[in-house]
Amino acid sequence: MINVNCQTREITETPDEITEVYIPPNYDDTVVNLIRQKYTIDNEFALQRQRETKPDDFKTYFDYCEQCKAQAQKICGIEQVSQ
Repeated sequence: MINVNCQTREITETPDEITEVYIPPNYDDTVVNLIRQKYTIDNEFALQRQRETKPDDFKTYFDYCEQCKAQAQKICGIEQVSQ
């Protein structure tokens, strides 16, 4: 027996017959992947270093990260917490 989407079902396939495995998205990895679509790790380090000297650039980056977190919550099926 295996639990799939909160339902228990009997496995009838052998490991050799299984062609697809659903792996639910991981929140942290999803956030990072979304951020990486716009910012490299080097970009992030630069923005962190220049946080005080370029506050507008940092705010743009920060707001984008917050949007990525909200999108990751939707993708992962996590209920958003009101702030």
